[in-house]
Amino acid sequence: GAWLWTRTLVGTGSGIAMALTSDAAGNLFVAGGATVASFDAGGATRWVRPFLSPQATAGTASGVVLDELGPLIVSGSYFATNGQQSQVLTAAYGLAGRALAVSEHGGPRGDYAAPHGVAAGPRGALYVVGNLPNSHDTDGLLLRY
Repeated sequence: GAWLWTRTLVGTGSGIAMALTSDAAGNLFVAGGATVASFDAGGATRWVRPFLSPQATAGTASGVVLDELGPLIVSGSYFATNGQQSQVLTAAYGLAGRALAVSEHGGPRGDYAAPHGVAAGPRGALYVVGNLPNSHDTDGLLLRY
């Protein structure tokens, strides 16, 4: 197809676009760096929000999916302020950009955990896949919300 438009993701912290999804109306939802944004089908900005941990620490968004029940789910990581290493951060936003919920998950000993993908299942089930370190390499991580 023909090129129609270009937009820049500008927000809180790094504006690196990492993930994208759309809804049936053609609205786009972009996540990356410490920013989550929505654009309409014509490229006009609908809203821009920070991707924050429960302690208001900026996260790094890396995955986005629309839940069948309506919320936009964003997954990524952040460095906890209590000295813990990278933690998985999952947040829900209403389609108009209102923050609805946020959840964090670290390794079993409060150590490093990194997300690599997010998916929505039936009846509001949400899944995040990633990795955790162990004593000699890494283990896979699968979270269900």
